[in-house]
Amino acid sequence: DATAGLGRDAFLLATLGARVRMIERSGVVCELLADGMQRATAAGLAATLERLHIIQNDAVEWLGGITASEKPDVVYLDPMYSQPKRAAAGKELTLLAKLLGEQSDADVLLPAALAAARRQVVVKRHRHAPALAGLTPSHSLTGRSTRFDVYRVS
Repeated sequence: DATAGLGRDAFLLATLGARVRMIERSGVVCELLADGMQRATAAGLAATLERLHIIQNDAVEWLGGITASEKPDVVYLDPMYSQPKRAAAGKELTLLAKLLGEQSDADVLLPAALAAARRQVVVKRHRHAPALAGLTPSHSLTGRSTRFDVYRVS
């Protein structure tokens, strides 16, 4: 998860059995993630949390620096939506937006993820948002409010 944020998507993937590296560039958000993981461990979720690993770094930099043997099968991206929405964002997303400020580098992140992934890149987008970086996905899975664009690498 190259855009870990508060770790919800990464945690969900870990509960399904995936080993997830959560890349987050904000030191404050990394501390919030670590605190949340400690609390979840105390709540009896240690088995799931063993599959999660926090890495504080810029995702483009980290993805560009991994070796061939370190490449993940899948890179997951959930960049913050920059366009206004009709409904107010949830409390957690509002807090995250205030902590991180304007995020304007999502289009740079997709090419880095495509270069780093072995099999595919999955991008979570608002249902009506344009494709990230203007690149057409191999296919998309669309729900009521969210769309997952899948980019096949191999």
